[in-house]
Amino acid sequence: MKSMVLKVLRFLLDATHVLRTDRETTIALVMKSPRLVPPLRWLLGKRSMFELFSHLSCSLGDWIDSIVYREVVIEVDGQKMFGVMILPSLVDNSAGKRLDPEDGLLIYEDGYEPPVSSHFCSLLKPDTKVVDVGASLGYYTLLAAKRVREVIAFEPNPFRFKYLRKTVQINNWKNVRVCELFVSDYDSLEKKTVTLDSIADGANVVKIDVEGMELQVLKGMEKILSEGTQIICELHPKALPANGMGEISSLLRRHGYAFYLITHQGLKKVPDLLGDNRRHYYFVRGRR
Repeated sequence: MKSMVLKVLRFLLDATHVLRTDRETTIALVMKSPRLVPPLRWLLGKRSMFELFSHLSCSLGDWIDSIVYREVVIEVDGQKMFGVMILPSLVDNSAGKRLDPEDGLLIYEDGYEPPVSSHFCSLLKPDTKVVDVGASLGYYTLLAAKRVREVIAFEPNPFRFKYLRKTVQINNWKNVRVCELFVSDYDSLEKKTVTLDSIADGANVVKIDVEGMELQVLKGMEKILSEGTQIICELHPKALPANGMGEISSLLRRHGYAFYLITHQGLKKVPDLLGDNRRHYYFVRGRR
């Protein structure tokens, strides 16, 4: 019984987060969730029920979040950071892990993505302008804030953006601008979508973590690419459209970029992008 409740709750979290971002909110997008148990799939398959759920998602979203998560303040790189932790009562002991261990909302005090964090910090200089696309709760934004002259952080999810903004405020960073916007390959005020070329000119370092929207982000920053901006990007091959990896590879090669995997052993140059699992890459102009 508890397992069923956890599955339903996990789906509700996913669905409310998707619906609250107001991006391509369709039945198909939510219904494809592997966490959608059969009874809920049948229920949401009824158009009227889905529309009702969509209408209530914004008002229910914060309430569901409050049930599942508790707010915490931890230390990151000598700074305060707001995070959210799964309530202990919702730990699925049968699986041996917390409710949603990979959704980017859990903050671990023993470090987060150590190889990526280390390489990211090595790129930061006092005169650097950093763009954090998919900032989530603000971990990489914080790392950059104390080392560079300017940071622009994008996070379209309202739940995560709330904590990103609180984190920037509690540390009193004046060199950080936070934007509750999608980054893509077109500009639309109505859809709260921008291109990096239109809003982040002159960026020296761009970090991208957008869960399958990498191609659109890169297409919308061709001017920035032409300037040789250094990029750290987590690629999600299975979430990309057909031949998405090939398009990303071609786009970057056209601008003279080389590809490196970020590993625990350091940077590893690869002749092309690997299309099996999600990985962190470092893209840099020329050879290294």
